Amino acid sequence: MAIESSPIKLCSFSTPEGNKCCRPAREGFDHCTFHVGYELPEGAAALDAPSFADEFSALIAAKDGNWYGFAFPEGVTLPPEVDFPINAQRCRFNGCLTLDKVMFREPVDLSNTVFGSGVTLKNVTFCKAANFAQCRFDGSVLFQQVFFRSVASFPGAEFHGQATFRASFSGLANFNSTIFHDSATFAGWRNTALRIDSVVAFSICGSATIHVNGAQPRKLLDIARSELLRARSWLSREWAASSHKLQSNMKTLGKKLRGIKRKFATRDPDTTVFRVFDGEAQFQNSLFLRPERTVFSQVNLSNVLFLGTNLRGAMFIDTTWWQPAFRRNGIRDEEFVRFSNDGPFRYQTLPALEETCRNVRVALEENRSFDKATDFYIGEMDAARLQLGFLRRHIFSVLALYSSVSRYGSSVGVAFRFLVLLILMYLSLTLLLQTPNGSLPSLSDISQTGLASFKTLLFQAGAAGDNRGLVQGWLDAVFRILGVVQATMVTLAFRARTKRH
Repeated sequence: MAIESSPIKLCSFSTPEGNKCCRPAREGFDHCTFHVGYELPEGAAALDAPSFADEFSALIAAKDGNWYGFAFPEGVTLPPEVDFPINAQRCRFNGCLTLDKVMFREPVDLSNTVFGSGVTLKNVTFCKAANFAQCRFDGSVLFQQVFFRSVASFPGAEFHGQATFRASFSGLANFNSTIFHDSATFAGWRNTALRIDSVVAFSICGSATIHVNGAQPRKLLDIARSELLRARSWLSREWAASSHKLQSNMKTLGKKLRGIKRKFATRDPDTTVFRVFDGEAQFQNSLFLRPERTVFSQVNLSNVLFLGTNLRGAMFIDTTWWQPAFRRNGIRDEEFVRFSNDGPFRYQTLPALEETCRNVRVALEENRSFDKATDFYIGEMDAARLQLGFLRRHIFSVLALYSSVSRYGSSVGVAFRFLVLLILMYLSLTLLLQTPNGSLPSLSDISQTGLASFKTLLFQAGAAGDNRGLVQGWLDAVFRILGVVQATMVTLAFRARTKRH
């Protein structure tokens, strides 16, 4: 989208002669600016903050967002709502940039900008695309409750100080090839709405005086009216007392019911959870130079691509990795690579996928998240197996066999089902050998053969001493070995899912 320039001139420095435009404006722009990478001309002095603020306010009033190459002094402020696109490429912020409660309704482009000091954004909303590509952050960065409603791009950015993203990315978040020189924190948060119960009491008071044309009323009529008023007053008091008691009892009952519901509830209806990445995110080939100071807390990582990024040493607290396509935890790259229709791309990317799954597994094991780490071990082994030829991938290899009998020693269900299958196979073959041709085995024969099969698989001497022929002897020997091996697989799968050290 082309941004129309206004005739307003804005310089970021001036010469001793008082000329504000000490460098010709770049072609296509009406502003005389300081471009990052250029040096100030000899004798030029930086424009003071008050002068800059006056001219910058004039640009904002004219809704001119063509700020290409500006050198911003410290103390730059923006209005609560910016409803025009901003082109602030190759700018430089010499001081700390602090924005609080600002909403950008149009795209913001800050690519190739240098932030010489700290950056603090609080309660800031980017309604459309926000581009921070190739930016350099020399100081600390704090994004506190910042909402990116559309695409947020940080590819190739460098964070030299502490970087904290307590932000919500609704669209694509691109952190590919980003370098974090210091600590990096991606943390979600919860917003809880305070509910206040109120009691509204209604009181109705009234009085009545009866006059009958100034004449003396009759005695009987006066008594009747008096009693009627007394009865009416008594009924009003009783009704008010009963209503108040009923309201109090209902309120007490409501509190008890809410307490019981709260006790067994797993979600708070008054709490909104922001888990950072609501849409897809990319951290491919990113670099965390201080992995021991890298934290992902309350973050949804199910839609994040990590291919080529080493996460060993990072800390993961209350993170979500679930992949519905595999019905286990994993990284999104597995689905992206394994289900790709491009054969050469898939085959060439599998080693990197294997390494990435291994790095995440090690990181989770260091966090003592062994159950999730086991799922990543499955992804690592699958990536290694898929690099083999077709027959070795599915049948003639240790990895293929290991996957079939116990899902690489990680699935209790698969291992137990295969053990039951071995028992049924052994029972069927034994009945076939010991039953005369053309006859059906009786229930007693099936029961005795089943008991003998269990004894054989458990290496009991009684079963070994049975003299049932040479073929049956070899069958017993083979299934004894297979039964013990598969029983060991069941034990290993249990240990993989329950170990605590």
